[in-house]
Amino acid sequence: MMSIESAVLLALIMFLNGALSIFAVWSSHSRLERRLSTLEQAEEQRQKTLADARGRERAHHAYNTLAAIEDATALLIDAELDLDAMRARQETALGILRVLRKGPNAYKQSYKQDKE
Repeated sequence: MMSIESAVLLALIMFLNGALSIFAVWSSHSRLERRLSTLEQAEEQRQKTLADARGRERAHHAYNTLAAIEDATALLIDAELDLDAMRARQETALGILRVLRKGPNAYKQSYKQDKE
């Protein structure tokens, strides 16, 4: 049979074990509640951002509109390339005239030097 001191000691140990178990459960529960609160706040912020993005959404271009934009862009790029070629031809003509200004035989001499 157990003595009273042993029974009290056993009861005290069981009480402390129960108290520690309750504290561990409570601590885990508190940690999970804080984490859940953080996740809920993040979800609310995500929903607000998504709603703002939907509010700013603009209409999409139709296929025909996109095709027209691409065609116009291609024409402008082609015109720019033609302009660059025209500028190069003008620079060449200007160079010839500058050489010719040096004297009546300057162009022929310059032409021969370019050939060699």
